[in-house]
Amino acid sequence: MSRVIGVDVGGTFTDVVVFDGETATSRKVPTTVDQSEAVATAVTGDVTDLFLHGTTAATNTLLQEQGARVGLVTDPGFEDLIEIARQDRPSLYDPNVDRPRPLVDRELRVGFSGDTEAAAAALGRAEVVVVGLLESYLDPSSETSLAADLRRALGVEVLESAVVSPEFREYERISTAVLSAYLTPSVARYLASLDARLPMERRLVMTSSGGLIPFSGAPKAAGRLVLSGPAGGAVAAAALGEHHGYQSVISFDMGGTSTDVCRISGGVLAIGSGHEVAGRVNRVPAVP
Repeated sequence: MSRVIGVDVGGTFTDVVVFDGETATSRKVPTTVDQSEAVATAVTGDVTDLFLHGTTAATNTLLQEQGARVGLVTDPGFEDLIEIARQDRPSLYDPNVDRPRPLVDRELRVGFSGDTEAAAAALGRAEVVVVGLLESYLDPSSETSLAADLRRALGVEVLESAVVSPEFREYERISTAVLSAYLTPSVARYLASLDARLPMERRLVMTSSGGLIPFSGAPKAAGRLVLSGPAGGAVAAAALGEHHGYQSVISFDMGGTSTDVCRISGGVLAIGSGHEVAGRVNRVPAVP
């Protein structure tokens, strides 16, 4: 029987649990700068094993502000939408409190007026591009067409806001796509490095909602990995509670970077449709 190998990379330690169908064994090693090194050190297996991964790669990139140089193409006159945001402020009566800086520099925000060549020229320094048009939640075809043209012209990854977060409210949708683009290269590099070190053919990474997606699809959905580790803890707490006959559970997960608390009612995790991380909107399904 093939084994299931679960790996959770935290800020301090990398934890591995191996289940062979009857017994579970565990191992803990210090997390390395290149997190894939610690994982490779702690994990042994073969092609038939199933590898499940909870990671802080996206979280750390966001908190340390070490993401990609992102370009944004949107409707003319809405280039500053991601900076204007909503009227709510982190501290309503404190005039000295500022929001986090936008993840797209002002010179890389382009109002698209129909000239793809001009847009591509303005985005020359961008490592990843987001196409975020106001009405794309109703009809994403314009975003899809423009994104394809920009990929050909620039040779970089281009994300469509209606694919990343197919909902109305342009500020939340576009900001979520920008955040995902900001994380895309670092997540892609990490998973490629880990992929090269693992013999398993089946490799899945946990999302913020407690689900699992293949390594191959994770970079384009990098924003969905921001709460990967904490979501895994909540899923495990729900399963453990059910095993012992408890439908109402409060999980407490203290790591080297953060402490996460989750209330589980009726044996089911509550999944929200939006959250903030480090003051930044991320409108994707997540364990609250």
